[in-house]
Amino acid sequence: MNNKGFAITGILYTIFILFIMTMLAILSGLNTRMKLLEKSVISFQEDYELTEVTDSTDINTMNQQRTALYDGKYVFNTTSSQPCTAYLKKSTSFDSITFIEKDCTNDKQNITLNKAYKFKKENE
Repeated sequence: MNNKGFAITGILYTIFILFIMTMLAILSGLNTRMKLLEKSVISFQEDYELTEVTDSTDINTMNQQRTALYDGKYVFNTTSSQPCTAYLKKSTSFDSITFIEKDCTNDKQNITLNKAYKFKKENE
């Protein structure tokens, strides 16, 4: 009897099963990686969530000392333009600010702090 068809079918099915197993392993690895990245992003968002500093005493103290009391985002008003924003570390002088969005470098001496936002998990 001629068994050529049986041999070819056995080889093809074996290759097909190996292909399916390889694809499942790759998809499983990608799924695991996606879940790890999602957890990482969520953790990052929680660590750097901003809360507004509502204590006007802190705002006045920072304006008088011209230094940041918290790690966070600071919004400054200038005499000649729209508000300027900067992210500062604790104890950073207002004179050494690098602004984002809008550059107010020329008005550094005339800036006043309008709002401050500190990172939620700064003290933990």
